[in-house]
Amino acid sequence: MTTLALLESVHQAPFLRAAAVAVVVYILRLLYRRCKCISISYIPGPKKSDSFFGNLTDLYFREVGEPHFQWQEEYGQVFKIHGLLGEEHLMVSDPKAIQYVYANSRSFIRQKHSRNLLKMLFGPGLGVVDFDDHKRQRRVMQPAFGSPHLRNLFPVFIRHTRKVCPPTREVVGDSNCQSLQLNVHDYATRVTLDITGDAVFEYQFGALDNKQDKLKEVMKNVEAQSLGNNSKSQIFISFIAERLPEQIIDIILHLPTKKYKYIKQTRDTIAAIAAEVMTEKRADMRKYLEDGKDLMSLLLRANAREDIRRRMSDEEINAGITTITFASYTTTASTLAFTLWELAKNTEIQRRLRDEILTAKRDVLKSTGIDEIPFSYYEKMPLLIAVTKETLRMHPVGFMGAKQAVEDEVIPLSQPLKLPDGRLITEIPVSKGQNIWINIPGYNRLSSIFGQNTHEFNVDRWLENRVDDHPGLVGVYSNLITFGHGPHACIGWRFSLLEAQTVLIELLANFEFRLPKNYKGVRRTGAATMIPTVPGDREAGTRLDLEISILPDWDPPCE
Repeated sequence: MTTLALLESVHQAPFLRAAAVAVVVYILRLLYRRCKCISISYIPGPKKSDSFFGNLTDLYFREVGEPHFQWQEEYGQVFKIHGLLGEEHLMVSDPKAIQYVYANSRSFIRQKHSRNLLKMLFGPGLGVVDFDDHKRQRRVMQPAFGSPHLRNLFPVFIRHTRKVCPPTREVVGDSNCQSLQLNVHDYATRVTLDITGDAVFEYQFGALDNKQDKLKEVMKNVEAQSLGNNSKSQIFISFIAERLPEQIIDIILHLPTKKYKYIKQTRDTIAAIAAEVMTEKRADMRKYLEDGKDLMSLLLRANAREDIRRRMSDEEINAGITTITFASYTTTASTLAFTLWELAKNTEIQRRLRDEILTAKRDVLKSTGIDEIPFSYYEKMPLLIAVTKETLRMHPVGFMGAKQAVEDEVIPLSQPLKLPDGRLITEIPVSKGQNIWINIPGYNRLSSIFGQNTHEFNVDRWLENRVDDHPGLVGVYSNLITFGHGPHACIGWRFSLLEAQTVLIELLANFEFRLPKNYKGVRRTGAATMIPTVPGDREAGTRLDLEISILPDWDPPCE
């Protein structure tokens, strides 16, 4: 045995013993649940595709949405899927059921394996804590994400967005061609990382300036290469590791596997930067108590005003900043990439949106003398809003909500579910510990809410008011479940929308996007979030190539 192999076996020993215990406990719990708990075996659903892994291989190996749409088409808005070792999970896209599960955050919490993974990544932030701790943290953080503060951050968004076009123009111009094929996800990631660093805690990552930043290097392809499940052994290891007691999470993070190595590097890098900035701000009390406009300064101010019993600890603040940084720039970058992809496929929609953008620029320049569309003007751009909504509907990058019942519950349904024996039921009793998957891709394609041809990218469904209006149904934005719902809905959804729309406006005012001549398609791959990859080429990492050409400078109105 080599020295390295010996070290690895010793290093893994605690994990292997814990894994063995976890498997035994898990099997005993399954047997107990089958004997004593409320069964959902009567709920229809797909047959196992694997005798050991159930239907998990479909969820992890197939393109995001494929199994969700197939099963929803065959079994409806509620069905049962099989997990490891015969465990039964409930998957729902029924609007009333989703609303009930998300709104009742004390009865349904994030699944333990999902919570453990988030804790490994971010620490005790909003995505991990429940009940009173979550309410306390959200109360302190909420003001930082309101519309008034986003208006203060808008100049930051504009400043970094305008930096993305000159180097892109230079790259295309230097190619001696009228157009050039580029990885738009890479450019989207760089601009969103710069915006996020500056807006969240006044840190200059310099991604657009090709600065060699340690976080950028750590994050390069981290999702596609390490967080995605690309083998059955990886699914099993993740399944066991993420269900072990929280006390041994630190042991898991030191396992010599690529996945946990990248998780630890990512968490440690962002946390170290956030801690350094927090120390600097506290050293200059006036800066963070009075002048600072970044989210961390606002958070520190709000926290200082709270009763000492309700304040967030430094560890919680650090976890919150880490969560916001990671979640904001990665999800917004993927959403931007998918938006550009759809516009490249739908060139007429791209032309219409560009016309709307340039018209808005002319109107604003004529009335104010400033070549900059203000934040308040976005609401007057119906096609921009429609493209945003349709992309969020078609490509929800946070594609799966993993919930677990903490007590016996009864989930109501918006329409009766027909059982194999012909009976119709309008509610589903579930036991404590029952895993429930929110079928986000499936819900966003329901024709009962979003009209006909929901598998097609069609912005006119929003422009012509063909989307059924269900006030207060689900979600925080236009009945879309993309940002979640209820007390645990994404706190930064407004930040993400503004960021994506600001970047999109600048890009379309300067460039035209088309599918490349050697177009191979785009695969929607499930990792920590949904990311674009090249079909059949996992080694290429997160990638979405489009052909980009420079537009002539637009003519401002003559005086």
